[in-house]
Amino acid sequence: MRSLSKFYVIVMAWVFSIQVLYANSGPTYWEGTMAGEILAIHEETPIKVLEEQLLFEVGEETDDHTIAAQVTATYTFKNPTKEACTVQMAFPFTGELKRIDDNAISVKADGKVLPYTMYIGESIPEGNKTGVSFETIAQSITKVPYTSKKYALEDKGILYEIKLEGEEEAELLVEMEGISEETAILTSGWNSYSWDSGHIELGVWLRAQESAWIYILGEQPQLTYKTFKDHEMQQLKKDTAYHVMTQPLELKEWLFRTYQKVCGDLLKGLSEEQIYSMLLKLLDQCIEENYGITFEDNLVNMNYQKRLFTLLYDVPFEAGEQKVVEVSYLQNATMDKTQKIKATYTFDYLLNPASKWADFKNLTIEVRPNSHHPFMIDSSVPFEKTQTGYVFKSSILPEEDLHFTLYAHDKINWQYVIGGVIVCISALILLIVFIKKTFDKKS
Repeated sequence: MRSLSKFYVIVMAWVFSIQVLYANSGPTYWEGTMAGEILAIHEETPIKVLEEQLLFEVGEETDDHTIAAQVTATYTFKNPTKEACTVQMAFPFTGELKRIDDNAISVKADGKVLPYTMYIGESIPEGNKTGVSFETIAQSITKVPYTSKKYALEDKGILYEIKLEGEEEAELLVEMEGISEETAILTSGWNSYSWDSGHIELGVWLRAQESAWIYILGEQPQLTYKTFKDHEMQQLKKDTAYHVMTQPLELKEWLFRTYQKVCGDLLKGLSEEQIYSMLLKLLDQCIEENYGITFEDNLVNMNYQKRLFTLLYDVPFEAGEQKVVEVSYLQNATMDKTQKIKATYTFDYLLNPASKWADFKNLTIEVRPNSHHPFMIDSSVPFEKTQTGYVFKSSILPEEDLHFTLYAHDKINWQYVIGGVIVCISALILLIVFIKKTFDKKS
């Protein structure tokens, strides 16, 4: 009996040693970003693609629960006409405002850096890989600013800053009465709120010298301030010192301050006009839902929404000129732990936009995996193994968009399979031992 128990302990110790991966916390699925081929905004362009080299240089795991690749698309273009022309080109990709690394983005023509403008498109639902079409990209490229239903950037409101003085802490409650339909209340630094029939309450726990802000557009309500000793606001604190400062402020200034607080500095190539259009649209949505009280929270959420981005730039061609254009971008893989013992990492890349060129041929795709995930276990095109990774070559553009999946192993890891079998056998042995001991006691 003792030997059987000893055997079980040894087996279980070995099994848990190979299953330690399961003890690591983290998500089991994390959707990545996506990029696409360079396209011409005008579909009737005469420019031809003589060759494209698409390179994925895969790095190690990022802070976003996945791995990323520096994707570089190098095109050899030719203007077959007898006239000089300037072609407006676009490079679409998906990403999140907070996670885009604009230092990893570059656009070059014959080795010279080209300036670009970045356009923000609509958010893309999770799992949607068909939402980035030529029409979607073209619609996202607009210089027409969004017009709010109720407000203009030049509208003036009142900014209230409530600051706790002294050395004590307290729960601050602000009650607002007389709120009309024309009133917009935008908050920053609050952690609780409620509203009912024109009455709104805002609450926040403030430490000494900390502040909370309220920005009110339209008709100004009556504000009442109270402080409490506890978070539940049961014990009134009458002797707390606080100071309320007011300042007239344009909506434009408030929106930009809030954006910088939540999102940081503007991305390269992204204009303030686009940011204001995005913020005004968000403001209208928040006003319809709850007087705009959750504007900052919604802005935080929007900061992490996957959406379409497009780089727009001009490439000049002389008559009959051949030119090499290179676009580079950092792309995240989709991490998935739901199907295998270890995570798989899938990269998606849209090839269909390239069909808009007058002619396209000679495509080479090279993937250089990292050392921890060196094996390609699935792909939309037949890659060949090389010393540095994988290569696919085709004289024509594939009909299907590109995807490939990297994994730590090139086949099933039998250690885990054997481990699973031994767990079952060990559990059965333990059950038999338990039954036998129970039976011996009864006897």
